Amino acid sequence: MILMDNNILSLTRKLESTGFQYAFYYHRRPAEPICIVNCEIFPAASLIKVPILFAWLALENEGLLDRGKLCCLDSLDNVQGAGFSGLFSQRQIPFADALLLMIAISDNQCANLVIQHIGMARLNQIFKINLGLQDTIIQRYMMDFASQRNGMENFISTRDCIQLFKIYRGLSETDRKWVDELLSASQDTSFFLRNIQRDTLTFFHKSANLPGVFHDWGFTKNCQLFLLTQHVEDEDRVNSMFGDIGTLLLHDE
Repeated sequence: MILMDNNILSLTRKLESTGFQYAFYYHRRPAEPICIVNCEIFPAASLIKVPILFAWLALENEGLLDRGKLCCLDSLDNVQGAGFSGLFSQRQIPFADALLLMIAISDNQCANLVIQHIGMARLNQIFKINLGLQDTIIQRYMMDFASQRNGMENFISTRDCIQLFKIYRGLSETDRKWVDELLSASQDTSFFLRNIQRDTLTFFHKSANLPGVFHDWGFTKNCQLFLLTQHVEDEDRVNSMFGDIGTLLLHDE
């Protein structure tokens, strides 16, 4: 345990010397959580897709949504970025598959279809009232750069990222199993998993990035971990930080 404490102390000193804004959270049961921040609110980037997933579940459990319903991939203009649903020959898929693609490969077209289906105003209401997220807000579609230039951004906070863990723990066993399937299918290994040998650790997570913004949020069976960053000028340095912090996950095995 002394070694772990020293590791975290060293990582904390490295974070404090980076010059970018960050929020680092680490909780390994039964120890007390560690939260080290110099900023509270961050552009969410693709991390907004996790609260969207939980909002879907909240509405579905009220009988207001059905993941088996088909959605048309062409009902919105196709956007670029992560994902490849634009290449599908089948242009109608169940929302269950759209949600899987939204989380596993961060498919922006599928995320936009889910946002459209629920509605932004409704999503923001669910975030606050049903999920208890105090700062999370969605104001634009994925890859909508025109709205972004006009000051419309999606935001998340340190305390809301902690709340996401609480929301997950409060799900029914059936819902947790489905969420586990989606989050464990995430194909991004460039953040916390960059220094971990492939297929040696089950990490349920979602990563995100925009210019100057890099996030990874997730959990294992015994550990909850996230790092949010913004105003990053040295991408190599932030990549190194994610890799170093990610090795804390190895204590699960």
